[in-house]
Amino acid sequence: MSIAEHIVMLPIVLPLAAGAITLVLDEERVALRAGISLGAALLLVAAAVALVGVAGGSFATVYRVGNWPAPFGIVLVVDRVAAILVLLTSVLGVASLVFSLARWDRAGPRFHSLVQFLMMGVNGAFLTERARQEDEGHLAALAAHDRQGVGAAEAQIRSPAEDSVNSD
Repeated sequence: MSIAEHIVMLPIVLPLAAGAITLVLDEERVALRAGISLGAALLLVAAAVALVGVAGGSFATVYRVGNWPAPFGIVLVVDRVAAILVLLTSVLGVASLVFSLARWDRAGPRFHSLVQFLMMGVNGAFLTERARQEDEGHLAALAAHDRQGVGAAEAQIRSPAEDSVNSD
């Protein structure tokens, strides 16, 4: 396998490494954690753009992790839809990280690790073959749970639908 074929793993491995690094850093090193997280997110956008280039062909790219067959191993499939979804996730991740630098990253000491692990999970769900056959609604619940764990108040997490029900 050439290096170009391993680019399929970058949207999963890059946030994993950044999340692990920011997880072990001291709580006082807020600027360093933010820099690592934002740098990894920007590299993730570059990797996603390269992934869109890889998926530009007419065939899907299949990457078998560990070279194990499908029922026993993890199979990543990159087609145009998956590559565009990874790119969209990466761009939104950078935007949310830039927005969070105003205050949210100080709300919890592990905020940047949670964001990186969340981006890893979402990218993994878009690239994994099995995830296309299952419901991905649990990702929104995971994001809400992570946000609640960072220190968001209950009023900030409620949906507008709950507000209209409670105001009656």
